Amino acid sequence: MFTPTQSLYLGTVPASNANIGSTSTKGIDAMVSYNTNFGKNFKFSTSLTFSIFKSNVTATNSDNSAIVTGGSFYNGQSQTATVFKTGYAPGEFWGYKTDGLFQTQAQITQSPAQAGAQPGSIKYVDVNGDGVITSADQTDLGSPFPKFTMGWNLNLAYKQFDLTTFVYISEGNKIFKAWNRNANYTNKPSTILARWTGPGSTNDAANPEYTFTDVSDNSRVSDRYIEDGSFIKIKNIQLGYTIPKSILKGQNTSLRIYAQVKNAYTFTKYTGFDPEISGGIMNSGVDYGNYPQARIGLVGLDFKF
Repeated sequence: MFTPTQSLYLGTVPASNANIGSTSTKGIDAMVSYNTNFGKNFKFSTSLTFSIFKSNVTATNSDNSAIVTGGSFYNGQSQTATVFKTGYAPGEFWGYKTDGLFQTQAQITQSPAQAGAQPGSIKYVDVNGDGVITSADQTDLGSPFPKFTMGWNLNLAYKQFDLTTFVYISEGNKIFKAWNRNANYTNKPSTILARWTGPGSTNDAANPEYTFTDVSDNSRVSDRYIEDGSFIKIKNIQLGYTIPKSILKGQNTSLRIYAQVKNAYTFTKYTGFDPEISGGIMNSGVDYGNYPQARIGLVGLDFKF
């Protein structure tokens, strides 16, 4: 959805939004399944799904110059973290690349001009090579969409016992940590204890100096806030036991007891609450600190008669 530029003779009449953009998505979905019985008592079935796709913005307006921004991010100032831009994935992360921290004034002097820079400030990459760090140096910081996803179902049954599990895998998706704000008087993660405190203390752009007046604009949208969001999730585990019919009265009666855990465990290097983030196309992968999916334990009965 874009707001096109109107001819000047129309004056100040507001322009109506127009659907003038287009995207292309290509990929592969595949599934492999296997079922078998081992003797009379043991049943085994499993299935594996695999999905790989790539989305690309193919056009915006007539000359492809229109760019829509999203992923609102407030960090002392209103900013945006994503773009809908020709040649990139819809909702691509867009901002500055970092190159460590300035350790001394001499390093600042020898580097591309960067307003407000001081020892302990984040050193940004001069992408266009003009010798000055400006908004023109903002660039592609990665996609919120995974390189591929996989799902694995496993079903086992032995005599009266049954076991069902489901595992989901997402590989290569990026996450923008919008919850990690640098604004004054906001809660900070414990990693702030590893912040820059003097030359040589750290060169990690995620932990620059901390001041109440961000004169070097360390809070601007950059890869400082982006992490690998790949994960493996054990989404479901269910173990059941069916009471033998010989114990129950009536051949049409059945009773199954089961225990279940949903969202049992997540394997990930992401430092936020939950790498599985929902949101609209322009907010995909933008983590505002939403409450993570809860681990749920259930005990139940299936009774049929």
